Amino acid sequence: MESQLGYKVQLFISCRNLKNVDGIGQGYSDPICFIYQKSGPGAQANWIQIGRTEEIKDNLNPDFQKSFLISYFFEKHQPLRFEVMDGDNKTGKYELIGFAETTLGAIMGAKRQTHQVELTHQQKKGQQGQIIIKGDSVKDSNWEITMKINARGLPSTTSCCICADNNPFFEIYRGSNADSHDQQWFKVYNSIQANGTVNPVYNFFKLTGQQLCNSDRNLPILVKFMNRHGLENIYLGSCVVTLQKLLDSREFQLTHEITNARTGMMVLENIRFVEKPSFIEYLRSGWQINLHVAVDFTASNGESHLPTSLHYLGAMNQYEQAIAAVGSILEPYDNDRSFPVYGFGGIPRFLGSQVVSHCFPLNGNSSNPEVQGAIGISHVYRQNLPHITLSGPTYFSHVLNQVTQTIRVKQHEALYNILLIITDGEIHDMEATKDLVVQCSHLPMSIIIVGVGDEKFKLMKELDSDDALLRDSRGQTAVRDVVQFVKFKKYIQQGPEKLAEKVLKEVPDQLVSFMQAKNIKPNVQSFLQQ
Repeated sequence: MESQLGYKVQLFISCRNLKNVDGIGQGYSDPICFIYQKSGPGAQANWIQIGRTEEIKDNLNPDFQKSFLISYFFEKHQPLRFEVMDGDNKTGKYELIGFAETTLGAIMGAKRQTHQVELTHQQKKGQQGQIIIKGDSVKDSNWEITMKINARGLPSTTSCCICADNNPFFEIYRGSNADSHDQQWFKVYNSIQANGTVNPVYNFFKLTGQQLCNSDRNLPILVKFMNRHGLENIYLGSCVVTLQKLLDSREFQLTHEITNARTGMMVLENIRFVEKPSFIEYLRSGWQINLHVAVDFTASNGESHLPTSLHYLGAMNQYEQAIAAVGSILEPYDNDRSFPVYGFGGIPRFLGSQVVSHCFPLNGNSSNPEVQGAIGISHVYRQNLPHITLSGPTYFSHVLNQVTQTIRVKQHEALYNILLIITDGEIHDMEATKDLVVQCSHLPMSIIIVGVGDEKFKLMKELDSDDALLRDSRGQTAVRDVVQFVKFKKYIQQGPEKLAEKVLKEVPDQLVSFMQAKNIKPNVQSFLQQ
């Protein structure tokens, strides 16, 4: 019988000798790598982006921190494409340095699962550099580690008494196995840079057990201290530890790997080891998932009687496909399968209204906006769409206010809420929306935004704060990431199942992160008694 899940493997990406595509005097390239997987039958298969690394400034030999989990099927051909680009923070555009195509089988079948490929460019001759892809097996765990690492007495790299050139940072690599004589290192963390000191103090950071040591307390961990000097990184010293040693000790001698000279101390100021309950444990203990839906009826969608409209009812349109894909997955997690559904940005004439409303019940019942099941949502959408005049602008804050009020009324019930917003345009009340999203991070709630149509959705990507937690207008930071944005066209060509998978993939971790933030154990009674 064919495996349905395959083996989970983790891909780590590095590049060497990249071609510098920046102009003379502009520094080095700022590389970022985009990863694509071929999906679809035979000649109809398309390259689908499955992720991208972080962007590293001024570096022609990057070791990317971000890695990628992927299912590996020994019996299948799994083509992969890696595009290494030079980023430009000013324009937000990318210039191709080079690309490479290979297969997951070639990576996992390579010696020590390390596959090195020359980058090529269709329009440029000569060497573009090499990409190195390393594969590692994945051992899952439900625990995470929060640490604060500092250093003391690092070597000074300045030639005078002023410490302006001492800009140390550290990198963490996990080993591949317990045998120190046959070791590979996979980069898992890069600290910020501390300026003007040989006794740097750094921020707290958090890694899962799988990230830090592949869930093995005795796996070697390399901590390497570097100094940023102009465009170069100067090696200062390193130490090899294990998670168990980090839990048992607080100070570690740094040495130079070539001269073996002592080069300072790594000081572990704090470490917290937390075992996380799983998403399944919360479901087993009685937690349910409640879906709320909001549909965009702004004029930018196009008049619904026209075939070019995103609301055209001649066939199942993008709004209906998104509702069906997400609703069908979430419906079984709600006992009564009844979901509040709202419209926004239109004039709901079926309610007798003559003015635009930014939050109205799509079923016409303001006291009970709930609709039965995903099919019921589609039904009221089709029934009332002809009686809604498309208008605008696109405001999210009214819907967010309505949904958060409902959640607060039911905050003592064991309900985790998902707000699905389907929209075709950019937000016109961004500041108010960001303020409310930060508030939502304190509630049992996730926000999923599906972008339909051809907009670039730049502001939606800002809300989907994967790289840094969102801040509101008062400078307050969200306690967790609650927004997931997905562009409909990017995934629907792979089928509604792929769209639903991408839309919902972050929900289990977001639910668990909320429970952790509130110190809620997977026991309904303990929650109800709070």
